[in-house]
Amino acid sequence: KYLLYLLSIEPNKMSSEADLEEDKPHSTGIFVPDEATETYSSEHVFVPPHYDGYVDSVMLTNGAIQDRICKLARDVRSAYPGVTIHLVCVLKGGAAFFHDLQRHLRVYHDYLSPAAASGSYIPFTLDFVRCKSYEGTSSSGSVEVTGMSDFQNLRGRHVLLVEDMIDTGRTMSKVVPHLRQYVGETGSVRVCALFQKRTPLSCGFEADFTGFTIPNRFVVGYVSR
Repeated sequence: KYLLYLLSIEPNKMSSEADLEEDKPHSTGIFVPDEATETYSSEHVFVPPHYDGYVDSVMLTNGAIQDRICKLARDVRSAYPGVTIHLVCVLKGGAAFFHDLQRHLRVYHDYLSPAAASGSYIPFTLDFVRCKSYEGTSSSGSVEVTGMSDFQNLRGRHVLLVEDMIDTGRTMSKVVPHLRQYVGETGSVRVCALFQKRTPLSCGFEADFTGFTIPNRFVVGYVSR
């Protein structure tokens, strides 16, 4: 239903990670306070029947999430001038966010003026990986990255990992350096996450682009529509 796009201006122009770091974007995310977990009663908004008996309250509505993803798409788009981005979806959790981020990137381009669009739109490439780190509902310490047939194909690419949730941060703190060894000095690796939890178990890792920072609660329910 929704698809994915990214940008670059001159196909033959390569920017190094150092070039991008000079003006590194950092969307820290909208702060959702602890008391916001009680903002919406499950009686006030639609909650799918299969969540009956499991959901105490609604932290964020679908409209708020979509508006934030729209802004993230613009932040991502403006952060990579002159380069083609290689989007990497972290399965399975990141699939819905990946889906919506693509859609907003495409819509944003569709509504640019012809003059602006002709000089700024660049095709993107994509991949999918699985990062195993969860045991039950808690994050374990070990991480295994699978899914790509050959990680050597990342050489020189500008990788944007798309993840739904940064919990303790242990997963991404290991995945990012793992991929950096393949992209080399002419490439880069960044992370775009829809949610980042405020948890005492955090290792300190923060995404480069974050939708929301949320309380340390177990959350469910986000799907693309």
